[in-house]
Amino acid sequence: MNFPTREDIIEINREMYSRYGGEFFGVDNLKYPGKLNWVLDAIQYPIFNTDLYPTIVEKAAILGWKICAEHIFHDGNKRTSTFSVLFFLRSNGFDINATKFELFDVAMKLATSNNSKFTLEDYITWIDNHIVIKPRKYHFNFLII
Repeated sequence: MNFPTREDIIEINREMYSRYGGEFFGVDNLKYPGKLNWVLDAIQYPIFNTDLYPTIVEKAAILGWKICAEHIFHDGNKRTSTFSVLFFLRSNGFDINATKFELFDVAMKLATSNNSKFTLEDYITWIDNHIVIKPRKYHFNFLII
């Protein structure tokens, strides 16, 4: 399984800032660097031989949840969360079948989860209902004699 690095997630946040604006502080815009480190470790490494997030859906959900609901960055958390989940899934042969409006709507639910009663389990279900296998493009090279 391919996992995003800390640098990947920071670069996604930087790209979101570059494209859409917002506030950017310091060299990495991280408000809570320890939370980013925690979630990246949690999706990769079992604790006492127990994988806390055993499926790709659960791994994607906790990654998006921590970034957005816990506001890891100073700004751009919803966008960074959405694109980090897409980056992670796509790098493993999956994608999300959802419109931009649906992606925005679920990001808003994550960002306001304390008030909206949207839970991590709801987000896991949402991803599970929208995940698709990414079609692979095959390239054939023919030797012409």
